[in-house]
Amino acid sequence: MNSLSIVIPIRRCEPSLLVLLKSILRQEINFSVEVIVVLNSFEPSDFDVLKTELQVIQNELKVLDMKLIFLDRSGVNRARNAGLLAAAGSIVVFFDDDCELDSSNLLSMHALHHQAHPTLFGLGGVYKLNAEAGYFDRLYHYIQMRWLYEGLLYSEDTATRYLIGGHFSVKKVMTENYHIQFNDEVVYGGSELEFFLQAERQNLRVELSELAVIHHTNESFISLTRKLFKQGKGKAISEKRYADPSTQFRASQSVNKSKDLIGRLPVISKMLLGYYNYIFWLGYYHYRKQLPLFFRHVMQDIFLFKSKLSEQVERQKKIKEQRGDRF
Repeated sequence: MNSLSIVIPIRRCEPSLLVLLKSILRQEINFSVEVIVVLNSFEPSDFDVLKTELQVIQNELKVLDMKLIFLDRSGVNRARNAGLLAAAGSIVVFFDDDCELDSSNLLSMHALHHQAHPTLFGLGGVYKLNAEAGYFDRLYHYIQMRWLYEGLLYSEDTATRYLIGGHFSVKKVMTENYHIQFNDEVVYGGSELEFFLQAERQNLRVELSELAVIHHTNESFISLTRKLFKQGKGKAISEKRYADPSTQFRASQSVNKSKDLIGRLPVISKMLLGYYNYIFWLGYYHYRKQLPLFFRHVMQDIFLFKSKLSEQVERQKKIKEQRGDRF
């Protein structure tokens, strides 16, 4: 059986980290597992405090083989690269610190799938909402899952172009042999995209499974706005070296064509999803210094919306005239 390393990048010691680590302890496994926690938010004023908090957690979970790495510069990709470099396992699993392993055999399923498919580069899973998820958490979940499923290459296959950064595994030897690593320039937002574009460029197979982790988020209108802007910026940074041929300005009307993952969407939710879609592309074009192009796309969408609305009004008018309605 493969040995396995788990890499968890963190910026601070949130309560959710302990939840994640305890859920790892509950895993039913018969192979060696190490956990590598990488602190990547270096603030001299509270560095010692964070280090002490991590050591307390490490002492509390003594049965867990846990390594601590402290970086002097922030950035989730810098933390992932440090964890990947330090990993002793043949399979490296990446989790975000706001995740929780729901199934007791999730790690075994990752390891077994890699063992059964020697040429597979990466295996990813999906997020599940926690029971206390709020309205904006659900919107964010919808956005994440929609993006994830849009990466699938074929309708009847699990092959995909990319995975979500908070839950996936790779074979370490393949990252070394094909010289694949995370882009340190992306501090946060769309940070994993270039990693998988590198794999795609070299014809490596990546698969999306239905393996799930619980995603504990606490989003608001403002926090989600900031997050989507950063993710758009992250996409732009990734494409400097690895252009994504599917890049296009997808406006609010594309929401209706997506998989409906959270039930029938009310009008207000569709409007907010359209708003967040624009915020994402605002971040993208802002980084590329192409804001005029962004606003031109927005105006084109407004014109298209008005045209469709006028057509709908005319159709309704004709229907009423044919029925003999007075109004």
